[in-house]
Amino acid sequence: AAGIQQGLASLPRPWRKQTPVVLPELPGNTASTKRRVGLPDEFRFDGEGDLADPETQLAATLRSLDGKPVPTDLYLRSAAFALAEADQWQPGPQRMREVDSVATPLVVRRRSEGEIRFEVELEPASRYLVFVPPEVSSVSGIRRLDVDAARECYRQSGADQRDRRYEIAFAQWPQPALDSAADPAWRSELCQLPADLALPPFQRLLELWRPHGGAFAMAQQIAHGLQRRCTYERKQPTGPYASALLNFIDGERSGFCMHYAAATAILLRMSGVPCRIAIGLHGGDEAGDPSVRGFGAQHSHAWVEIPMPGRGFVAFDPTPTGSSSGAPEDPFTGVVKGDEERRISPLLADLLRRLAPYLRSPWTWLALLALLAVAPWRSRGPRSAASEVRAADLRPARRWLARIEAELARQGAPRPATATLEAYAVQLAQRSHLPDAIALSFAAYQDVRFGGRAFDQEREARMERGLAAAQQWMVPTQTSSQ
Repeated sequence: AAGIQQGLASLPRPWRKQTPVVLPELPGNTASTKRRVGLPDEFRFDGEGDLADPETQLAATLRSLDGKPVPTDLYLRSAAFALAEADQWQPGPQRMREVDSVATPLVVRRRSEGEIRFEVELEPASRYLVFVPPEVSSVSGIRRLDVDAARECYRQSGADQRDRRYEIAFAQWPQPALDSAADPAWRSELCQLPADLALPPFQRLLELWRPHGGAFAMAQQIAHGLQRRCTYERKQPTGPYASALLNFIDGERSGFCMHYAAATAILLRMSGVPCRIAIGLHGGDEAGDPSVRGFGAQHSHAWVEIPMPGRGFVAFDPTPTGSSSGAPEDPFTGVVKGDEERRISPLLADLLRRLAPYLRSPWTWLALLALLAVAPWRSRGPRSAASEVRAADLRPARRWLARIEAELARQGAPRPATATLEAYAVQLAQRSHLPDAIALSFAAYQDVRFGGRAFDQEREARMERGLAAAQQWMVPTQTSSQ
């Protein structure tokens, strides 16, 4: 128990009570293509609390024993957290046994042809920890190694002597297929939800984004939604809630890697996908040779791990890269990104699900477009006051449409200046299957603009869902005709 506590004391803790501060940019955070890493805590590896100098303290060095370059996107796990609480995760159950990996190397999984072997050298400040990549195949060189093979948890157990050098082997496997299901054997342990966390804000996001498919498909959809909704800042989220995680998704909506990982894990668990949070190091810096990389405090990071059949725990990183973090404000409307993401009526959502098979038919859309085309030519007799197009209805409908079109433009599909909304919908559908929610949002606007209908809650909900679909739709690149 003392060993676990000592290891936990040296890990980043976003729940630490302190005044939020923004750290200066650290090496590894400046390139727009790199994963954003680093934590606002001091993150000391002194065995009792925190790691002294977050900019210069070296934690570990990796050297390739095969002369191969060290992967630049390497994750090195030092601990995993399975037991979720509102703003604090605990390791959860572990069944450790001590092995001597000097006498007999610990084989975690069968070896593969593309395996890479490394020597890990720990600095004195991090001698209590064991850094291994997810899907590690073997560990050797640690005399007193505590291991839970099923949960892939490792730590050094000798209080009198720590081995500062050990060897690891692993192979970089491709990400699991998007339609692959997570290992159901872990559901009872890794689908538990925090008893002290208000879940309705998370439920609203699931109703809005509706993740579906396999485990990694759902993880990608959730991460994409969080990256659009929240911004990356190395400081504690603030807002109206006592919980930092709730302030991250529904308050100030800014945070760092631990918040992205924790929110993703909660949303995945609510969707029935078992997962946990892992903490360690990521990326590193080349140390004068591609076969050597150094990892310091600026490379501390948190991510999600999903158990997959035959693979064990596979890393999934929801933290945005420098080029994919959400913009704080829509340049077209001046609306802060995500403010429009309010709750959609469950009745409307159920109705859309029931209509989906019909909406996928091209004949349905031809009929709808025909109906919209004749709507302005309906009875030209005197209209009642209720049927008049009121500016109070048209203005909010136009604002919603501007948001949707701005999002589609950012996705690479701007509306041509001379195209009607119907022609724009046809152009989008020619690229790929147009999401039903976007088409219905266009129809809701046309109802108000040309049909004289009121912009009521039902039509606003349609446009709200259309915006969410536009934010998640990956519009295929349009190829030029030959």
